[in-house]
Amino acid sequence: MHRKTAKTRAIGAAILCLLLSGGCAGREPADEPSAVQESTEETPKADKGNQTEVFEQNQTAVEEKSTETASNEIMSEPEFVEADFSEYFEGLNGAAVIYDVSDRRYTVYNRSLAETRRSPCSTFKIISSLIALEHGIIDPDASVRVWSKEIFWNEKWNQDISDWEGRLNTNNQNRALTGFWIESSLKISPKEQAEVMERIFGSDSPYAKETITALKEVMKVGEQNQSELMIYGKTGMGKANGVLVDAWFAGFAETAEKQITFCIYLGKSDEKNASGATAKNIAVRLVEEYFNES
Repeated sequence: MHRKTAKTRAIGAAILCLLLSGGCAGREPADEPSAVQESTEETPKADKGNQTEVFEQNQTAVEEKSTETASNEIMSEPEFVEADFSEYFEGLNGAAVIYDVSDRRYTVYNRSLAETRRSPCSTFKIISSLIALEHGIIDPDASVRVWSKEIFWNEKWNQDISDWEGRLNTNNQNRALTGFWIESSLKISPKEQAEVMERIFGSDSPYAKETITALKEVMKVGEQNQSELMIYGKTGMGKANGVLVDAWFAGFAETAEKQITFCIYLGKSDEKNASGATAKNIAVRLVEEYFNES
C-alpha cells in the first residue's frame, strides 16, 4: 500500500511539472536562458511602433546634422572688412578688393562699386587664354597668328598678330578681334574678379600645372620692389564715345607663405585721366603695402 501511494505521488509530481514548465527533463535553470532565448531577447521582433520610433530618431539625427552643417557654413563665410584706400586713388572714381585666401578675408574699398558689375574688357583674356592653353588650342612657343589678309583701315592691324609675350600685340582696338567682353553683354564685379582669380590660381585650382605656369609667365609684373613677393595680373580698358568708362587690373600675388587675389577697378572720372596702367600702378602699391603690414 505504501509503495502504491509513493508511485501515485511520483506520477502526480511529473504531471504537475509538465503542466507548469512545459517539461522538466533536460531544461536549463530559469536564471540561465538558452542561446535561443538570448538571441530572441537581443533581437526582438520589430513591430510597427518600433519602426516608427527608429525612423523618427534617424530623422532627428539627420536634421541635427543638417543644422550643424549649415551652422559651420555660416561660420566659414569669409570676413568682410571695409578700408579707406582713397589716398591710392587720388580722386579717381574706383574700387579695390583684396581677398586674403589663408585668412579668408576680403578687404574692400568702395564696397558699392566693388559689387557693381561692369564689362571686364581685356581682363577676360585671362579666361580665354586659360581655355586655349588647357585644351591645347594655343602653344606658348608658337603663338603668332598669321594675318588673314583682310584689309583694315588701320595699317597696324594688317599684319600677323599677337605673340604669347605680347611683343606684336598692337591689335587691342581691332573690333574684328574683340567681342562680348568689350563694353558688351559680359559683366563682372571687382569682387567677382578677385574670386575668379582664386579659383584659377588658388591651391585648389583644377587646371593643369603647365597651364598655370604659362599664364603666370605672361601675367608677371615686370618691375617689383620686393624680391620675395611676386605679383601677377592683367589690365583692361574700355571706352564709350571715345571716353574711358572702365579700367581694370586683376590678378594675384604670392610669397612662399601667403597668397592673395585682388582687383582694382576705375570708372569714369570727371576731369581725371585713368587707364589700365593707372589701375595697375594702384594695385602694385596696394599689394606691396598689404604684404608689408601682414
